[in-house]
Amino acid sequence: MAKTVVALAEEASHRTYEEPRNALRESHVGYYLVDKGKAVLHQRVRYHPPLGRKIQELVRRHPDEFFLTSIHLLTLALMSTAVIFLTEANNSLALVLVSMLLLFLPSSQAAVQLMNYLVTTLLPPEILPKLDFTEGIPDDCATMVAIPTLLLSEKQVRDLVSEPGSALPGKPRS
Repeated sequence: MAKTVVALAEEASHRTYEEPRNALRESHVGYYLVDKGKAVLHQRVRYHPPLGRKIQELVRRHPDEFFLTSIHLLTLALMSTAVIFLTEANNSLALVLVSMLLLFLPSSQAAVQLMNYLVTTLLPPEILPKLDFTEGIPDDCATMVAIPTLLLSEKQVRDLVSEPGSALPGKPRS
């Protein structure tokens, strides 16, 4: 499988892309191991994941639809079950609706708690890939950070644009 991943990355490096970042992304082996290229790798090596893994991948691809829809359905099921057991068949529709309204908040809270438990059980935590910058940050990984600031005086502006680290808040200049 390792040779297949390297071959896929090599093939991607020879393709032409409109966006250079896509070329860099797809020509990296990590793209095929932990990103969207995983499906291509599975197809290439004819890997058929078990049902549990397919469900996990489906949930990861559509998290909002799974989580929110399940909460709605569970809330409705809990409310309906409680109303069926707490009301009689000859009660008025208004009484049933008021009962459902009163049960909405506790039912929805219980549904959220249950879904949180199910999701953490279904999707165990994964270690995220990371970069090692102990030897410094390479030029291709440099990032500019913008910090919104309220500028009140010319001195404050000069302090902010001066040499990095020379005018940290609360630290006098040396």
